[in-house]
Amino acid sequence: MTVNEFLQNYGGNECVSIEGYCEEEHYDYFREADEWELSDDNPNHYKPTCIAKEPWWNEVKDREIKEWNIIGGGMYKVELWIDLEE
Repeated sequence: MTVNEFLQNYGGNECVSIEGYCEEEHYDYFREADEWELSDDNPNHYKPTCIAKEPWWNEVKDREIKEWNIIGGGMYKVELWIDLEE
């Protein structure tokens, strides 16, 4: 399964680490998001984040996942950890 396929099904609410690309990053969207979805034009002026907007996304989205795990919990933040095939 590719990173893109996995994240489309995952949906998650944790921070994400992809070996060699990001560590404990929080993303609101795990899919391509429209500009209006990423706008800070809301009562809290919160600007959502999207993994597909990262400069390295095109490099990893079609790569196969070697292994993944949900780590943390309790007093530690929950993290989706992904290791990619070479």
